Amino acid sequence: MANNFIWDQDKLKSALRLKHCAEFRSNNVSIDSRKVKEGDVFIGLKGIRRDGGIFAEKALENGASLCIVNHSVGAENSRVIAVNNTEEALVDLALFRRANFPQKTKLIGVTGSAGKTSTKEQVKLALQNFGNAYATVGNLNNHLGLPLTIANVPDDVDYCILEMGMKHAGEISYLSKIARPDISIITTIAPAHLEFFNSIEDIVRAKSEIYQGMKPGSWAVINEDSPYKKIMIEEAQKYDLNIITFGESKNANISLGEYKIEQNKTKIKAYNQNQAVNYFFPVIAGKHLALNSLAALAVTAALNHDLEKSSNGLAAFKPICGRGAAQMLKNNVILIDDTYNANPASVRAALESALQYRTNDNRLIAILGDMRELGDGAKQLHEDLADAAMKLDIIHTVGGLMGALHKNISKERQGVHVKSAEEMLDFIPSQIKENDIILIKGSLGMNMSKIVNAILKSFSQ
Repeated sequence: MANNFIWDQDKLKSALRLKHCAEFRSNNVSIDSRKVKEGDVFIGLKGIRRDGGIFAEKALENGASLCIVNHSVGAENSRVIAVNNTEEALVDLALFRRANFPQKTKLIGVTGSAGKTSTKEQVKLALQNFGNAYATVGNLNNHLGLPLTIANVPDDVDYCILEMGMKHAGEISYLSKIARPDISIITTIAPAHLEFFNSIEDIVRAKSEIYQGMKPGSWAVINEDSPYKKIMIEEAQKYDLNIITFGESKNANISLGEYKIEQNKTKIKAYNQNQAVNYFFPVIAGKHLALNSLAALAVTAALNHDLEKSSNGLAAFKPICGRGAAQMLKNNVILIDDTYNANPASVRAALESALQYRTNDNRLIAILGDMRELGDGAKQLHEDLADAAMKLDIIHTVGGLMGALHKNISKERQGVHVKSAEEMLDFIPSQIKENDIILIKGSLGMNMSKIVNAILKSFSQ
């Protein structure tokens, strides 16, 4: 009889090079004892304050079939296995699982300074009409989240779409060598995490590390509109990868022909050479989200799938909360929630996309919070947003760094400037008028979602 479980004692012994292991079967690996379900394998990771292995007994009580802990914690139960390093054990499980993916399964890796999560979701939708598509849950995209995701990929998956995040050079290389993508996407490159890099070109090369885990002949999906396209292509060519591009440029393999907001829907026309593909999102979505969908179509093209069929899947796309989702509220107020994070490129994209919502009687208002982790040039990067921000009617700013933008905006467009989101809560709802369009964006630590919630409380229908 076929073994339909992802993990059992024989696979675990092979993955971790164990001599002995209690008999078990499991379809899920967990690193949080509080979320352990019946049959899970629990791995106790060592944290800053304490070792997660101390919760092994609790995990067993919650139904875990097996626990893996560090030797320093000890194992007195036959269902608790002690190893030298549980983080390395998690990676070993991922490497074993990846090596034993069914031959049909294609792995798509997504990285970039912005748009990773939205693009990941769009790729999943674009491929779901061709097979079972599985993607990173939430933003489990780091040195723990990615191997955990791979360790849990079921056998019936045809397409595995993984998000890869980074703050430092070398991190994407590490993730790519675990994941070994068949197709990679670099969404956009922007001065994010600049405090850890000497230049944006260094960020480009760090993102391009995604190619290091790929076999020759695999596919690199590259943004044709990026000013750093040449560097990415050069890096991809080092590993003998095929290249397919996407973007607004007519030179892109998958190009944007039309983007239009119609009756609370987003109409998109894309071109693959001379073939036109028409589709829509069932909600209002910014142009940057439309461009991300072109990357999903590029993946489809690389797999030699039908783009029309792929676009049918994209018709179900809705922006994720905090990542550009727009809502129609009372008094025809449109609220654009883009509060999950911010860097110069994503703020510019959000400001540009907000313009698409404007009609003759709309006021366009932005509430912008600090962009963090930009290093020594942070003040200048905030000031430099003025040209994009000045296309809107009113710009309110939040945080010490955004004070630089506030001073660089003309008086007629200058809104209020406050130090924290909390200071804006009582003020903003009273300033909103009928037909206003409000964009809210800032780094996650700025708590800009509190302003979103205050507006929703006042204007929900």
